[in-house]
Amino acid sequence: MGGCCTTDDVQRANREIEVQILQQKKIDKEIKKLLLLGSGSSGKSTLFRQIQCIHGFGLEDTDYKDSTRSIRENIVQSMIKLLKESEKHYTLDPKNNEKYGIDTTDAKVKQAIEKVAKFSMENFDFTSG
Repeated sequence: MGGCCTTDDVQRANREIEVQILQQKKIDKEIKKLLLLGSGSSGKSTLFRQIQCIHGFGLEDTDYKDSTRSIRENIVQSMIKLLKESEKHYTLDPKNNEKYGIDTTDAKVKQAIEKVAKFSMENFDFTSG
């Protein structure tokens, strides 16, 4: 019974595989890899999208929509946090922080906060002509 491949065939195939492995190693050495670690909502995906924009890969329409919503939500959360901190500082020392006083229980302030929160949930279509 004879084998299906000769020794020369096996050696040639082996050389081809080794050449492919060496070529792939050269390619892999030129690729820069970055591991992004962080908790949820820490900006890992946003950083990746910014890199895409800066280096010309562009973004998909869904990326724009997802990013827009996330950015709006973060802005609203930050605004509310600033309002609460302002109120806290005013409460601790009203005399020295008089110009920073914001009463978040005031009807007009509540109405403004609701408008901002509603704005963060709106879906604007920036991709259509």
